[in-house]
Formats: sequence, C-alpha cells, structure tokens
Amino acid sequence: MRPENVLKRVIHPACKRHQLPRVGWHDLRHTSATLLDEHESLRVAQAILGHSDLQTTLAYTHVLPGRQREAMQRLENEILFPSVPKSEEKAESRNR
Repeated sequence: MRPENVLKRVIHPACKRHQLPRVGWHDLRHTSATLLDEHESLRVAQAILGHSDLQTTLAYTHVLPGRQREAMQRLENEILFPSVPKSEEKAESRNR
C-alpha cells in the first residue's frame, strides 16, 4: 500500500474513532523519537530514525509530561538532599 493510502484508510479513521487529532507520518516520527529517547540511548534512536546528525534526533524528541518532575525528584532524592524530608513529605505534612 502507498503511504498516503495507509493514512487515509487506517490511521485517520483510527484517530477519528478514538476522538484523537489526525496525525501524519511526520507526527508519528516525532512520537517514535520521543518514545525511543525515553527507553533507549540517543545513539540508538539516531540509528533507528536514520539521522546522520545527533542534533536532528534531539530536535525530534520532546519531553513527556511528568518526566521533568521525575528527574527533579531523583536529583533531589539522590544528590541534593539525601537526608532531608522530600518535597512530597513536606506537602503531606502541610495538608494535615
């Protein structure tokens, strides 16, 4: 099948059925790059996506919601304040 036909016959109807915005191949490449970056090294993502420059791969990846918070919590827990009550514990004690 031609790529345009796959979009028209499979992907766009699936988006409509699940009440999602219509996506194209470029959108799917960005999604793939982001998911690869989450689970694989950038070099592996670069090879799979066929980019000759690592900067191109970086431009294709996006930060998923919650990943920044998780990274900050790891930094806080393991490096900055290992023996200080964590921010979640502080928030719970304030709510009591």
